[in-house]
Amino acid sequence: MAYGVPYAFVPGTKAKADEVNANFNDVLSKIEDTNTRIDEVNTSLSEVDTKIQSTKEELDEQKLNLDLSNISSAGQKLFDAKANASLLDGTWAVKYYKVADSTSISLNTTKTYSLSSYLPKDSSKYEVRCSFWLSGGSSYGDAAQINLQTDLISSYTPVGYIVTRENAAYYNASNAFLLVGKDRQVKVFRTSFGSGSAKFTLHFDAYRKVR
Repeated sequence: MAYGVPYAFVPGTKAKADEVNANFNDVLSKIEDTNTRIDEVNTSLSEVDTKIQSTKEELDEQKLNLDLSNISSAGQKLFDAKANASLLDGTWAVKYYKVADSTSISLNTTKTYSLSSYLPKDSSKYEVRCSFWLSGGSSYGDAAQINLQTDLISSYTPVGYIVTRENAAYYNASNAFLLVGKDRQVKVFRTSFGSGSAKFTLHFDAYRKVR
């Protein structure tokens, strides 16, 4: 918006002193008004900056007051490891997948099952939750032990063990969490311990991506 002075002068005419002074006074008044507005804006900015600094100091104080003394060293390492959000473990995906149903397995036998159609098609590591059922022979003394293994678990993980003490079939049920690598395979192995027939059922019901 343009501002004008009270009096305009025409070339070749005499200017009156009081009109010239009135123009100067009007210009000075506008300059002072502009300076006042600038001071008000600067004051507002200063107040905003003060609030920002105060909020920052409060947040920093809250961080300093966070007491981790009651957390074990292992727990503190876990906090450090998860400080980077890109390293956080994934959420659980619930999905049912049966790989074996009342499948017979003899001594010293390994059965391999692929989870490539169950897990996402990438090279990431996954934690899977499985449910396992084992049934044995009905003769006294029949025994069976079943173990699971993946490419990330070097030793077999026992998931089922039964011994028949009466002339009736015995059953066992359990759950397990396994780490599966990029080969996407789970091996079921019956150890040399025990004798008699044995059958197992194995299915998976959830998985999540891990580091």
